[in-house]
Amino acid sequence: MSILPPLNVGQSLDMKEITATQRFTRPSARYTEAALVKKLEELGIGRPSTYAPIISTVQDRGYVVKEEREGKPRNYNKLTLNSSGKILKEEKTEITGADKGKMFPTDIAFIVNDFLVKHFPNILDFKFTAKIEKQLDDIAKGEIERVEMLKKFYDPFHKIVKEALETGERASGVRELGKDPKTGLDLIVRMAKYGPVAQIYSPDNAEIKPRIASLKKKSAP
Repeated sequence: MSILPPLNVGQSLDMKEITATQRFTRPSARYTEAALVKKLEELGIGRPSTYAPIISTVQDRGYVVKEEREGKPRNYNKLTLNSSGKILKEEKTEITGADKGKMFPTDIAFIVNDFLVKHFPNILDFKFTAKIEKQLDDIAKGEIERVEMLKKFYDPFHKIVKEALETGERASGVRELGKDPKTGLDLIVRMAKYGPVAQIYSPDNAEIKPRIASLKKKSAP
């Protein structure tokens, strides 16, 4: 609590209460299926016949999960400057992070996305995707020749894929935790084929068999 400086002689204070409420930065809203379709339409990606397969594919492959999440309580402060010149402080509570029927990206989605952005930046460009969609429409209208269009797309794309296969490291979202106190070996967590795992191993000695233990599916590597 704080008090304003005393008034000088002849000075008057005539004001109403002023309040200030603490606010936190909110993350971008998660997509519902309908909101995602609307966004795809705005970006010029996909067609009405492809929206449903796009949404089902990202869920079937485990890139997103559709679920309801309960919010968590969070404290915030409210300050009130009253007509007497006193500042009153209140601590209040709000529920944050509650979502219903939204699509949430999984750990494997972040790993795959980082890999694709690193090795295929042009292909992951929204404008590139929209451009290809338009060219496919032009092919259907007979305005451009399909073999020529596909050749211009495929030749550079094939080269990028080949380079990624030869030089790209397998994405696994590895995070080093330190040394195992019993063996002195490296302890890491990473994404495996069926979910996150913890692994104790020696990066310098392939003869030492790694010890691997599965983590809970909701545990991030």
